[in-house]
Amino acid sequence: MRQACFLSLVLLTLSCSGAPAPEQTRVLPDGRTARRMEVERLPDLNVPRSGHSLFWLDGELVAVGGHSIGFVPTATAEICRDGRWTLVETLFPHDFGFGTLLPSGEIFIAGGCSEPFGVGRSFGAELYSPETGSFSPLPILDIRRALATVAPLTDGTLVVAGNWYADDAVCSYSFRQGGKPLLRPAQHRSAPYILQTGPSDAFIFAPTDNRGNVQPVVVDRLQGAPFEPALLQEWRPLGHDTNFRPEQLFVGDATVGGYAWLIPAARGGQYGILTLVGETFSLLETDAPLPMLGVDGEEIRWGALFADKETETAYYWSLPTPAGRSYVCTVAYGDALRGGKAGTELLYAETGPASQLFGTLLPGGRLAVAGGILEDNYHPYGGSFILHTRPTVRKTAFAWPWLTAGTLLPLALLVFWLLTRRKRAPAAPQGRGDVEQGAALFMDMMSRIRALMEERELFKRSDLKVEDVANELGTNAAYVRGCISGAYGGPFKDFVNEYRIRYVQKQLLAHPDEKISALAEEAGFSSSATFYRQFSALTGLAPAAWLKQARRKENLR
Repeated sequence: MRQACFLSLVLLTLSCSGAPAPEQTRVLPDGRTARRMEVERLPDLNVPRSGHSLFWLDGELVAVGGHSIGFVPTATAEICRDGRWTLVETLFPHDFGFGTLLPSGEIFIAGGCSEPFGVGRSFGAELYSPETGSFSPLPILDIRRALATVAPLTDGTLVVAGNWYADDAVCSYSFRQGGKPLLRPAQHRSAPYILQTGPSDAFIFAPTDNRGNVQPVVVDRLQGAPFEPALLQEWRPLGHDTNFRPEQLFVGDATVGGYAWLIPAARGGQYGILTLVGETFSLLETDAPLPMLGVDGEEIRWGALFADKETETAYYWSLPTPAGRSYVCTVAYGDALRGGKAGTELLYAETGPASQLFGTLLPGGRLAVAGGILEDNYHPYGGSFILHTRPTVRKTAFAWPWLTAGTLLPLALLVFWLLTRRKRAPAAPQGRGDVEQGAALFMDMMSRIRALMEERELFKRSDLKVEDVANELGTNAAYVRGCISGAYGGPFKDFVNEYRIRYVQKQLLAHPDEKISALAEEAGFSSSATFYRQFSALTGLAPAAWLKQARRKENLR
């Protein structure tokens, strides 16, 4: 009984700090500061993908369609529940398709490229039901489409516009009749904005045509003649590739006829936010311009914008930088809509080597990522994670002021030993000798674990599990996991991946002409996406950049 109480006290003490997690800030070239975000790593996707759509639905992430390695469309979706991605078949691939979350809690998804390499277009439409966890067919679109947009109006109408390397058309879509033409647009567009301005009216516009070429911004409307707002010629709305949904920009209240939107835009080299309130465009006033240079003087290219109506906060999200860093600028837009200026804060995170990420906004100001592009469309990304834009506070009750680093380590070692040792006959009460014995056993186990990695190179097994290591050592998985967590400071997976990365680094220095993907596979990585992400997270550089830097250092010696 005393032992149980003592262990409970130790565990409670080790978990309590009573203070927020420390915030790291960096100073920008213009003198402002950037706060570092926490990155919560999720499991990799089963299929690395890009050109897909990502949704947050009833507490689950749903990634639909896109293309995988080799720029080949994949007719699959993945649902993240209970900490793992589950693969589900779709009827069509929807590579550069489009979709929306319906009031019914289902997902409408349609169109996309019908062939590899972003070629062709599709009629196909389908519906995902979270109740069944499967997709069912719907009537076809009015024309074959890719890189289009769908917007649900408050009267229940689904408006579809946009196309890729084919003529555009604006249509309505119903689950009974499929696509029905509404009007011929004033100009062809890809991935256009469709923003509702009245009970049955909407503005439709885009900065690029159906081949991705820049064009003057002409606004079509469902009711009325096209026009060219002067502000949209000065501040050009940012273009979208895929995974864009107009509802992510809505900041109004349709129940009282209040239609208001935020629009990411750029003028020359400066980024900003436009507003559309009713039928009037204007520039959102902020307390400071959006930063253009990051923490190391790197260029920031702003991209997606997400609005959270509950907190009146917009999240302006950048494309990843070459250094594998992502930025988010929070914009308190509510004050600006009421005649003041929107407060801004810059956040950053080390997110890895991807050059494009596919994300969506979650409750609580969190931004989720699943998939994207590593180098180009032939090398999609399989990583997924969540950015926490709000400071993380550890849930604590109290802290013991008399505990110091000198007492925490022996106590932690004792906890590992007592909780994971095999059952044996009752012994005398634990004293100092037992603590020292537990520490000795702990250190011995770690030396045996490291020997497996360094001498037998067990890390080369791509399917290596903590249970495999435990079996090799004749102990249990909980003990091995606890030892690694205590000595390494991280989970078993990261511990093994570090050995794999060190192996690749050694081989690169000895054989610089070897193919990096082949070395990664030899080292035990199951996918190139995982390797690139882990390599960048550990070294802060892509493999080629690390090798160049390492060889330069060798030449200076």
